[in-house]
Amino acid sequence: RYVDQSFYSHAINVTGETHSYVRKRYKRYEKKNWDKLEIRIIDQKNYSDISKEYMSLHVKDSGKIHRPIETFQAQLELINQGEGFVVQVIDKTIGVFVGMLIVLYNKNSAYDWSVAVDPDYKNEYVSHLMKWKTIQHLQEIGIKYYELGLASIVPSYLIQPNDKKYGISHFKDG
Repeated sequence: RYVDQSFYSHAINVTGETHSYVRKRYKRYEKKNWDKLEIRIIDQKNYSDISKEYMSLHVKDSGKIHRPIETFQAQLELINQGEGFVVQVIDKTIGVFVGMLIVLYNKNSAYDWSVAVDPDYKNEYVSHLMKWKTIQHLQEIGIKYYELGLASIVPSYLIQPNDKKYGISHFKDG
């Protein structure tokens, strides 16, 4: 009598070999853009309040304000409490934030929590760089499993992906 609400997700084992399984094209994107953009890890050790910057980037990415600043502050407070980190991408030439990815972790597992990318930088493959750096950091801190979120494979009773969701799923699969 219950509705099955389970779903497939993109999950990987984080090992020293993880980067070798990345699509060759994605490796080219990473190499091409690594020097153009600065990539930082923000964690409990170097945390400062970046909620306004993250909200601004999120609004630019989505096209409108979906929620108040307090929700962004609450999300980022988890970083301050040592439960995750932020991968932050900055355009080196003008010093602006062009991407941020919040990753939460507990014990041996990590999860993509929230992400925003400046749409003006879609051709710079910012998401690819953030995932690459995330995997590097997870290797460094000893996290063994990384879940990237819902896999859009086929429509179901509860989940009807659109073309954008299928594209995101294809990216995460690579």
